[in-house]
Amino acid sequence: MICQLLWHEHNSMGSGREKKIRKLGDNFSLPYLKFDCDHNDKNYRASNRPFGLSTGLSVQLNASNMTDPFKFLLDNWHTIFKNGAIKLLPPEGWQIPVVLDQGAFEFQSKRQCLNKGCLNYEKNYDYFKKLKAFHESRGLYFYHPPIIGNRPVDFLRLRNAISKFTNSGSSLNNEILHKVIIYLRLEDTKEVRQVLTRCYDRYIKPFERDSSPSFKSKRSESSTRKIRNTRSSAQQESPIPETSAQSPVQTIQVNGSTSLKRPLIERGEQCEYCGLDKNPETILLCDGCEAAYHTSCLDPPLTSIPKEDWYCDACKFNISDYDPRKGFKWKLSSLKERSAEIFNTLGERNSSSKLTNLTEDDIELFYWSSLAESNSGFAPLELEGLSQAYTSTIQSSLPSKEVFPLEKYSSEPWNLHNLPFENPCLFNYSFSDLSSLTITRLSIGMVFYTHGWTKSSLSTGLLHHHRFGDTVTWYVLPPDESDAFERYLISSYPQYTMEDLNRSNGLPVIVSPSSLIENGFHPIAIDLRPNEFLVVSPNSYHMGFHQGFSSFESVNFATVNWIKDGLLNSSISVLKSMRIPSSVSYEAVIISMVLSKNPCFSSEWLIKCFEDMIANESASKNEIMKLVPNIQALKLESSVPLEIRCSNCKQPCFLSFMQCHEPKKFICLGDCVKEVSLNATSWMLFYRWDVHELSNLAERFVSLIRGPEEWTNRLRSVLSTSPKPQLKVLKSLLVDAEKAMLTTPETVNLRDFVQNANSWIDSVNECLKVASLKRKKDKKPPLFKAHDHWNNTSNLKDSAVLFKVLQTSRSMAFTCQEIENMKQKAFDLLEFRNRLINSFSGPLDKNTCQRLLTEAELLGFTIPELGIIQKYLIQFEWLDMFYSFETTRTTDSDLERLITYGVSAGIPEDNDYMIFAKAMKGRAEIWENQVYDTLSKSNISYDKLSLLRDEAMNLCVNKELFSKVVGILNNAEEIKNKIATLCERSQEKDFALRPSIDEVKEALASAEKLPILSESTVTLQKMYDVVLEWIRRGKRLFGKANAPLEILGQHLDYVEKRNSASLSLNDRPGPPMEPASRETSPDSEGRLTIRKKKGCIFCFCRLPESGVMIECEICHEWYHAKCLKMSKKKLRQDEKFTCPICDYRVEIPRLSNRPKLEDLQSLYKDVKLLPFQPKETETLRKVVDLASKFRQEMQALAHNPFGLTMAEVPLARFYLRKMEGAEILLVDETNLFRQKLHECVPIAPNPPPIIGESKSTRKPRPTKRQRQIMKQVAEGLLPASAIAPPKSSNEKKSSNNVKAVEAETKSKSEKSPKKNGTNISDANNKNESHVSLMKNWKLGSPAFVTLVKEKNSSCLCGEEFSPRDSFIDCTICERRFHYDCVGLNNEIADSVSKFTCPICMEQSGGIYPWQLRPRNGMHPDHISGFSKEVETDPKLGSSGYTLNNSKFDKAAVSKTLSAQDVSRLQKVSCGEHLYFGTDVFTPLGDMATSASMFSLDDSSEKTDAFTENFLNV
Repeated sequence: MICQLLWHEHNSMGSGREKKIRKLGDNFSLPYLKFDCDHNDKNYRASNRPFGLSTGLSVQLNASNMTDPFKFLLDNWHTIFKNGAIKLLPPEGWQIPVVLDQGAFEFQSKRQCLNKGCLNYEKNYDYFKKLKAFHESRGLYFYHPPIIGNRPVDFLRLRNAISKFTNSGSSLNNEILHKVIIYLRLEDTKEVRQVLTRCYDRYIKPFERDSSPSFKSKRSESSTRKIRNTRSSAQQESPIPETSAQSPVQTIQVNGSTSLKRPLIERGEQCEYCGLDKNPETILLCDGCEAAYHTSCLDPPLTSIPKEDWYCDACKFNISDYDPRKGFKWKLSSLKERSAEIFNTLGERNSSSKLTNLTEDDIELFYWSSLAESNSGFAPLELEGLSQAYTSTIQSSLPSKEVFPLEKYSSEPWNLHNLPFENPCLFNYSFSDLSSLTITRLSIGMVFYTHGWTKSSLSTGLLHHHRFGDTVTWYVLPPDESDAFERYLISSYPQYTMEDLNRSNGLPVIVSPSSLIENGFHPIAIDLRPNEFLVVSPNSYHMGFHQGFSSFESVNFATVNWIKDGLLNSSISVLKSMRIPSSVSYEAVIISMVLSKNPCFSSEWLIKCFEDMIANESASKNEIMKLVPNIQALKLESSVPLEIRCSNCKQPCFLSFMQCHEPKKFICLGDCVKEVSLNATSWMLFYRWDVHELSNLAERFVSLIRGPEEWTNRLRSVLSTSPKPQLKVLKSLLVDAEKAMLTTPETVNLRDFVQNANSWIDSVNECLKVASLKRKKDKKPPLFKAHDHWNNTSNLKDSAVLFKVLQTSRSMAFTCQEIENMKQKAFDLLEFRNRLINSFSGPLDKNTCQRLLTEAELLGFTIPELGIIQKYLIQFEWLDMFYSFETTRTTDSDLERLITYGVSAGIPEDNDYMIFAKAMKGRAEIWENQVYDTLSKSNISYDKLSLLRDEAMNLCVNKELFSKVVGILNNAEEIKNKIATLCERSQEKDFALRPSIDEVKEALASAEKLPILSESTVTLQKMYDVVLEWIRRGKRLFGKANAPLEILGQHLDYVEKRNSASLSLNDRPGPPMEPASRETSPDSEGRLTIRKKKGCIFCFCRLPESGVMIECEICHEWYHAKCLKMSKKKLRQDEKFTCPICDYRVEIPRLSNRPKLEDLQSLYKDVKLLPFQPKETETLRKVVDLASKFRQEMQALAHNPFGLTMAEVPLARFYLRKMEGAEILLVDETNLFRQKLHECVPIAPNPPPIIGESKSTRKPRPTKRQRQIMKQVAEGLLPASAIAPPKSSNEKKSSNNVKAVEAETKSKSEKSPKKNGTNISDANNKNESHVSLMKNWKLGSPAFVTLVKEKNSSCLCGEEFSPRDSFIDCTICERRFHYDCVGLNNEIADSVSKFTCPICMEQSGGIYPWQLRPRNGMHPDHISGFSKEVETDPKLGSSGYTLNNSKFDKAAVSKTLSAQDVSRLQKVSCGEHLYFGTDVFTPLGDMATSASMFSLDDSSEKTDAFTENFLNV
C-alpha cells in the first residue's frame, strides 16, 4: 500500500519555529513498506506463542469510538488497567498519512548494544572520558579515537575483547589479534592489525596498568612530593590516577577542585596529541580546522609532509565531538537498507536459519537466540535507531494543526498531536509546563532494535501508534506486578538502584519472558502492526523490539482516574522521597480542575480530594506557626513564577513554601519541619491562597455539585405559589441553572418552556411594533414623494391580527408585561375607529385626511374605513403635483408616471388636467421619433437638428436624448468655426502664417466623428488633398511612390544629413589623406602624403574613417567599403581598386533615386501655392539652399573659358566626388566634370554617357500584395499558375544612345496636345491662387460599369474579361481595357469623364499619362496594330481625355510616345518579373482597388535611356 506523504519542516514546538503550511500531495516512495495492518489476517498469534506467552487483548474500534477517544478509554479503563495494555484496531479504511519527507528527513541515531547486561553505551562513554583525562594529564591530547572502517574505535569494547583472550598488560601477538578481529567483526587486514595494536599499546595499556591496585601501591610508596591543590570528593572517587608532581601540565582550582589546564598557546602552534611545539618542521596543519600534529604523533604516523591537501580524522569523518552513544546520521532509506544488511549478517552466523518465509514466531525466537549468543564467541550486535525522540526537535510522521491547518487529518481525534489537548485530558488543567508529556515522541528502529523495560514515572497512560514498517513485539506486565518486578531488577542488576528506575523511566536491560515466567511473573505479548494502537496502563512495565525496519509514535495521556485513583499523588510521593524532580504539581491540578467548572469533574470524589488538600495545607501551616510563632507570612503576587521548587525534595511548591535569605533557598512546608535552623529572622512564609480563601472556594465548588437539588426545590416553590407565574421569575431560575451548568430533567423542561414563551412574545412584539416615521432619502422628484408616502400602506398591519393574538393570550400559562401592552393597543384602536366614522358626516379637506392617516400610522394598524380617506388624499396630492409641473425640469418618464398615478388615483379620463397631460405625452413621443429618425441618417441636417432642439424647450422629453442633440450641435458648431478659421488662415499672403497640415488633419479627424457633413468640411478636405498631392509628387522625385506619406519627411531628413557632409562648403580641396589606422603611404614620386591628425574625412560621403577602408590606385583617395557595398572577401580577391570617380564604369550603390536640383527647386517653389504648410518645408529649404550654394561655389571652375587642365584634375575629382556623394543630382556639373576628367585622364575606352537622372541600384522587392500571393501559393491555397513565367524576349536589354532618345523626346514634346486651346505644360506654369482652385473643385461621381454582354478580348494583355474584372471603355475606339493594364484604379477612373486608350492617344500625337501594366505583357497583335487600327478609325479626336479633378491637371508630361517607342515596348514589358493574374486576386479583393504590384521601371536597366525616360511618363 502506498501512503500519501506530507512534506513539511517540523523543527520545534517553540514560538521561534518556522511555520510552513503544506498540502497533501506527495507519495512515500520507500518500496515494500507496510502502512496498514491486514484486517482479514487470521494469524494474529492468539495462542501457541514462544515461551508459552498469552497474547494481549485486541479491541476493534467502530465509527463512534473514532470520534471520542477519551470516552472509549474511560469506558474500557478497568480492562486496560487489569491487563496492563490492550491493542486497538481502527476501522478498515481509516488511516492517517505519513508526513515525513523521505528526501529531507535526517536524524541522529542512538547506538545500542544487543546485550543482556546493558543496551546503551553509557559505560563506553564513561570509559572514554576517563581514558582521555588520563592521557591529557600526561600531555597526550586527543578528541577522538583512531578510525577503522570509517568508524572510531570503541576503547571499552577493544579492552573487553582483548581481556577475553589474554591477561591485562601482556603484549598482542598475531594469534590474539586474529581472535580479537573475529570477535569484533572486523576485516583482517594489515592496517586493521596496526591500528588495534597502537590503540592498545598507546592508549589502553598505560591506563589499565596505572589503574591496577599493585601499580597504585608501588606508586604511593615511591611518591615523596605532596600535591599542592586538594581534589574534590568526586575526583577522589574517580578511578583516574592522580597526576605526578613532576608533570609540566598546569592546574587550576575551580569550586575547590583541581582541573587540568593546557598551555595558553594559540591553535596551530602546538601538536594536538603531545601538546608540544618542538620540531616545527615536522608539524602538519589540517587544511580544514588548522589544527597542528606532529607527523610522528599521527596514528598511523607519516614519514613526510604530504604535498596535497591533508585533513585530520575529525574533519574527514566529522567526529570532532565524539560520543560513543551516538550513531550515524541516517535517512529512512539508508536505515532500511542497513536493517536488511544486519538481518542477512545474522543469518550468516546461524547457517541453519532460513531467512526466507520467516514467520513472526521465527523472528521472535531468532531475536532471543541472538541475544543469548552475545555472551558466546561473538561480540554483542550493534544496532542503531531513534528512541522516543521529541517531535519538537525533529519532524513528526503525523500532521499537525500548525503545519496543516486545512487538512482533516490534522483535526483527527485519534491523532496523537491532539489527544493530550482534548478537554477530558487532565494535562490541560495544570499551571506547569507539561510539554514533556504532551509532545509526541518518534521512534524509528532497525531490526532487533530494542526498547528496554520501562514505565511512566508519573503514572500516566501511554499510547503507541504504529506508523509504518514491520511488526513491533511488546511484552507487558500487569500493574499489580510492577513492585515485584522492580525488586527483581534491583536484585538481578545490583549496579542499578530504585532511583535509576524512576529517573530514567526504566533500566537499559533485557529480561527474557522465560526468566519472568520462572520467577512467577505473568507477562503478555502484543504484536503491534502498522496503523494499530497500543494503550499501556499506568504503572505497567513494558518492553519491545522491532522485527524489522519500522517506526511508531508515542504520547502520554491522563484521564480522571489519574486523580480519582490517586495515581498522581502516589507517584509524586515516590519521586519526592527519592528527590527526583517532577513536572506536575498535584495541588495545581486539583485547583485547576475545581476552577474549570467542567461537568466531567462534578463528582464527590473531587470534593474529597480538594478537602483533603486543604486539610493538609492547613495542618502544615499550623505546625509551622507552632515551631516559629513570629514568622512573617506574605501572600504571593501574580508576577511570581509558578515554577518554584523545593531545595530538598525537588518538587514544585504551588500553594506555599518557606524561603531562607542566607543562603537563599526554597523549602516546601512538609520539609520545613526537618530544618534545624528554623527561625523567624531568616525565614519567611509565602502562600498563594490562605486557608480561608481555599475554604470559600471549596464551599462554592460544593454548591456547584450539590446545587441541582437546591434549584429544583426553588422551582417547585414558584410553581406552587401561583397558577400563572411571572415569566421573568422563570427566566431568573433558568439563568441560575445555566450558571451552575445543571443538566437535570427539570432544567431541560424549564428551558423548553421559556424558549416557547419567548417565541410567542416575539410574535406579540412584532405585532405591536410600529414602523418608524423616518423614511429613507429618495432620489425621486419632490412632486412624487407625497404620492408614494400615502400610497404605500404595507407598513400598517391588519387590526384583525391584533385581536387574534389577544385571544390566544388567554391560554398562556404565565403572565408578562407584553400581554398588558397588547390589551391597551386594542382599546386605542377601537377608539380611533369611532372617531374616523364620525368624520364622514362632515366635509373633508386635505388637512383632515392627512391628520387621520398620520394618527393611523402612529397606531400601526389599518381598518377598512381608512382606505376611503387615503383615496381622497391621493386625489388632492395629484392635483398639487399637476400644478407644480415644469417642462424644463420634468422628463417624459415623470410625465408618464403622473398619468399613471392619476389613473390609479381615480382621476377621470375626460378630466381637463388629464387630457392636457396626455397631449403633452403625445407631443413628446412625436419629438423623440423625429430625433431618432434624424440621427439614424448618415448625413444629418444641422438646421433640422436645431429646430428639434428649440422645439424640445417646451416639451417634457427624454433629457438624455435632448443632451445628445445639444452635444452634437455644439460639437458641429465648434468644428465649423475651427474649419472656417483654418480656411481663413489658408488665404494669408504670408506663407508662414498659414496653418500646418497637422492642424488640418486633426480638424478633419474631428469632423469625421460627427454625423453632420458640412460644406466647409468638404472644402477643407479638397485643400488637404492638394497638400497630399504635393507630398506624393515629392515622393515620386525620390522614387518612393508606393511608400507612405510620412516617408518624404524622413527621407528629406536623411538627404539633409547626407548633403550637409558631402556638399559642405567647409570641406576644401587638398592632397589625399591617410586614415589614422594606417601608416602613411608614399606618392608616385616616393614622397609621403600629408597626414592630418584630426578632422580627416574620406569617400564621396565625406565622413571620417569607419570600418574597412579602400584606397583608389589612381587618385589615392580612401573609400568606405560599406559605401561601395564591398565585402572583405571581395577585397581579398581584388589586388587593385579604381574608384567610381576615376572610372565612370564603376557603379556607385544608391538606395534611392537622386532628383535633380531643378526639380527640388520647382517643388519648393510650389510650396507657396499650397493652402497649408507641410512639415517637410523647412527641411526641403535647407536641402535646396545648400545645393544652390554649392553650385555657386563651383561656377568659377565649371565655366572656366580655358577648360580643365591637368593641374586642375585633383580639384575636379574633389568636386565630382562631393557631387556623387550627395543625395541630389547636379546634372550639368556632373556631366561636365565626368567628360573633362575622361579627356584629361582617360581610363575607359569610351567617353562617359550624358546622364539626365540618377536611379536607385537596389533590386526590386515584392510588394505586400505580391508577398501575400506568394505565401498562398506556397501553402497550396492558389495554383502555381498564379505566378506567370518570365519571357525570354525580355531578357534582352536596350542599349540605345541616350542622346538620340533625348532628341526624340524633345521633338515629341513640341507636339504636345493642347487642352481648350492651351498647352498642358503651359497650364502647369500658371500661377493660379489656391482660393480660385478651391472654388472650381468638384467631386466626380464614382464609376459604375454594368457588364451587359461579354465581348471578345480587346485589352493590351489579350485575356478574356471576367465578370469580376474592373474595366473601362475608350470613348474614341470603344475598346475595353482592364484597369490595371492601362494603369488605372477606382480613384483615377472616378475622376476621368472621358477615357482615351494608349492606342488612340498615340495616333492623336498625345502622351498617355499613366503607366501601362499589361497582365501578361503587351499582346503582339496590339503592338503591331497600334498604327493600323488608329489610321482606319474615324473617331479619333484631338483631345484624348478630360479631367474634372484638378489634382490630375499636371499629370501630362512633356514627352510623347513615338512609333519607335512602341516597337520597343515589348522589350520593357513586365514579362521578366513575377506576374499575378486577375483571377488570383478574387479571394483577396478586387484587382481594380489594389495597388500595383510591379511597374515597368522595375524591369529596365539604368543604362537604358529610353526606358528611363518612358518610365518617367
